[in-house]
Amino acid sequence: MSKLFYCLTFACCMFVGSARAEAASVTLAWDPNGETDLAGYIVLFGTQSGRYDRVLEVGSTTTWTFTEAEINKTYYFVVQAVNTSGARSEFSAEVAATVGDGGAVVPGPAPGQGPGPTPPTGTRVAINRTSFTIGAIAGTNGLRSAAQKAAVTFSNGSSTWTATTDAPWLQISGGSGSGAGAFSVSLKSGSYAPSNESGTITVTAPNAPNSPLTIPVTLRVYGSGENPSGTIDTPVDNATGIQGSIAITGWATDDIGLKEVTIYRDPVIGEAAFLQKVQVFVGRAVFVDGARPDVDAALAEPFDYQAGWGYMLLTRMLPNQGNGTYKLHAYATDVEGRGVLLGSRTITCNNASSNKPFGAIDTPDQGGTVSGTTYINYGWALTPQPNSIKTDGSTILVYIDGVPVGRPDAYNKYRADIATTFFGYANSGGAIGFYTFDTTKLANGVHTIGWVVTDSAGNAEGIGSRYFTVLNGSEVSTMNLEASTSIQEMAGGGSETRVSAAVGASSGLDAASLDGIAVSTVPVYRRDGFDQNASLELAPADERGVVRIAADAVGRFTLTLSAPVKDDAGGYEGYLVADGKLQALPAGSFLDKRIGEFYWQPGVGFVGNYQLVFVRTEAGQRVRIPVDVAIGTSTAQSKPRLVIDLPSSNGVVGTTFVTAGWAADFAASTGSGIRTVHAWAYPSAPGSSPIFLGEAVMGADRPDVGNIHGKQYDQAGFHLTGTLAPGSYNLVVSAFSELSKDFNNAISVPIVVK
Repeated sequence: MSKLFYCLTFACCMFVGSARAEAASVTLAWDPNGETDLAGYIVLFGTQSGRYDRVLEVGSTTTWTFTEAEINKTYYFVVQAVNTSGARSEFSAEVAATVGDGGAVVPGPAPGQGPGPTPPTGTRVAINRTSFTIGAIAGTNGLRSAAQKAAVTFSNGSSTWTATTDAPWLQISGGSGSGAGAFSVSLKSGSYAPSNESGTITVTAPNAPNSPLTIPVTLRVYGSGENPSGTIDTPVDNATGIQGSIAITGWATDDIGLKEVTIYRDPVIGEAAFLQKVQVFVGRAVFVDGARPDVDAALAEPFDYQAGWGYMLLTRMLPNQGNGTYKLHAYATDVEGRGVLLGSRTITCNNASSNKPFGAIDTPDQGGTVSGTTYINYGWALTPQPNSIKTDGSTILVYIDGVPVGRPDAYNKYRADIATTFFGYANSGGAIGFYTFDTTKLANGVHTIGWVVTDSAGNAEGIGSRYFTVLNGSEVSTMNLEASTSIQEMAGGGSETRVSAAVGASSGLDAASLDGIAVSTVPVYRRDGFDQNASLELAPADERGVVRIAADAVGRFTLTLSAPVKDDAGGYEGYLVADGKLQALPAGSFLDKRIGEFYWQPGVGFVGNYQLVFVRTEAGQRVRIPVDVAIGTSTAQSKPRLVIDLPSSNGVVGTTFVTAGWAADFAASTGSGIRTVHAWAYPSAPGSSPIFLGEAVMGADRPDVGNIHGKQYDQAGFHLTGTLAPGSYNLVVSAFSELSKDFNNAISVPIVVK
């Protein structure tokens, strides 16, 4: 598609309001595109030059009217053309306008012909939540969701801030601060009848030009609660040859809130539980904030942003030291005490033939919060005979967020339980070690820590993987590379310090706001695993320039995105794209803001597809580097992504209405990967049976989906027309995956039929 430049003019402007903060309208017109494959136009605009935080598809028209302009506020507009393949043109020249008190347009600066959006400047405020859902049981002080937290962060400076709400039923605690902080939201005490309510949280930071930010909040009051829902994703069923540690992962949500996800196993012959015919408790999973953006985007439930759960199982702790076949079960229990089986998996382990080191991290607690300048990280490590681990710990390497940061301060410490359970190994009498680090050097947020152990025969293995949260750090992480992993230090150049990129200035904006930045043509290189001397491999990109990476669950990889940035005003920024929005990079990752290296050691709970985008800025020039990462995906665990566009959540519809949206399986090699979509309506009245609305028409054109996820998803849309009697319903849509051969994902929206 050729580069397009438009001459935008203001065809007319009319003052239509009379109250304070009056609403006014601005009409844009632009020259039509003469190309035969034109599909339509997109208007992007915002209140800062080069910063377009609102994106609208306007069809094939060459005029568009903005009807929500505020008096004396300046707006900046650009237009893009989209062809039938979903490709977008460059931005048009930017035009600006301010609607004056008399309704006349005060022209903005003369439009230039820039290369696209410029990086936002000044202090920026960001919030790590896009929405909240609160559930409650009807009655006086009935059971309700626990308090939910949101983190406030800043880039390019700081500011005071306040969080307020227009919802009379919503309680905000800790709703003000200076600099990075957090607040929590909960339901006020009182009596509530069954209903659906909505409100808005507004976060105001006076020194941040992008302030205020808003978060929609939904309250759902039920006559009675429902069972939890979810699934187990890994390991695959009937997996064999397992050695060392294995990640048990999945997702779970509830209408009010979850208490826990627990892992059990069937007893084996010789155990007392075998005679009693009861399952044996293995452990409790950790809920991982941000691990499953696909679930967060598809569902609207309390704590859906931490629906992903995971448990790291050291299989040598199983009976017979992890040799044999075991059946594992995952259960979700909600705060009402309802429990459901999420799924079962059978695994066969063969640790007897393993020659690799093994062990675990003991502190920090999984998901715990740490602080201080001398926090102690404990762990233990052994290796099968006849090999051994150096007693000075010099062959153990500690990683934080995938970055090699040091070696244990000490190793060869005794602990009775390890010495007894694993008697006869070379290091049985001194398997414990510890590493001390300064938490104030880490950015506020969630991090990962793990050890990699190399024994006397050169066998290396990662052991343990723990999440921990830092709340007393800065907006960036500063880490010194361990000496043996630093080419600079080995060459006599002194300690090598890496500084992470701060939360990107575009956090919270539509992902499409970066589309005007050209995609980089510089190859991206990757290195897998923990071998610092492993060769770099080219990471291939598709026809749109999207780099596609397949990664192991709880593994590690690094990406060299491009050349280092020498310009002090430039650097790298990175985002996770979730539900069409730009969010902070995932937990356990580290982006070097100058060198352009991206480290990621996904912790337990991360599985599926993750859409990342990086921006490199140097000498005023910006390029975009899109990267899609598939973690631990396989046919057996493939799960479709579903979006309902119509009707809207809590929308009011007629008795005959259209349900429309899109569905795609991102593990599919061709097409959308979806065979069919079914829709059901669940009446809110107790004891009512679900109503099947029908099978959707598949293959509807969705170039917007294809533009984001790849051309093969251009026809991922679906629609169907259904009929319901007046009343309140939960509309549930489920998709049948061609890969898993099952309806293994569903989403819902509450609706009212009149």
